[in-house]
Amino acid sequence: MVKSKGAKAKKAKKPKDGEAIDAETALQVKEVEERLQALTVEMKQLEGKMKHCALEAKRAELTEKELKPLPEDLKVYRQVGKMFIQQPKPDLARSLKAQVAVKTLEGQQLRQTLGKIQEKVKSEAKGLQELIGPERMKQLFQGETTADQSAGAPAPDANAMMPIFGKEKPAQEPAEGEQAPQKDPEAKPAPTAVEV
Repeated sequence: MVKSKGAKAKKAKKPKDGEAIDAETALQVKEVEERLQALTVEMKQLEGKMKHCALEAKRAELTEKELKPLPEDLKVYRQVGKMFIQQPKPDLARSLKAQVAVKTLEGQQLRQTLGKIQEKVKSEAKGLQELIGPERMKQLFQGETTADQSAGAPAPDANAMMPIFGKEKPAQEPAEGEQAPQKDPEAKPAPTAVEV
């Protein structure tokens, strides 16, 4: 007798004991982690675009400032891609002012988009906290021993990188001829917390 996929999925979701619930929770946590990672990548891209807009606006502003003291009948050139086109000074000044305005507006729009993504990150973090509980969440962010470590997994190496979500990654070994960076014994680790 052939059963449908829906019947198998329903059977798999029925918790026989705590393991089935843990497996389902682990799957949900993994999905949340993947969404958080995607949002983090998107945030970094937006931050890069914001820096680029600010740079372009500042460049146009400084060029306009340098152009002001020059005589009106001077030959000036505007860059278009890899070539330069001769233009009257007043036209170039207007073009630079317009570019400053456009880049400033674009930067504001990117900041608004970044704010929306940050709200999504907070929402996902809150959802993760609801899934795994506040105590487990604190353990993740404070670097205390996790359930995996207490279950017999090896303790993390002092040089190991510990991600907020996911599994532990070993620290990169220095290449031949290079010395390993020395750790300051009094240095405190940077806080890794998500405001919820």
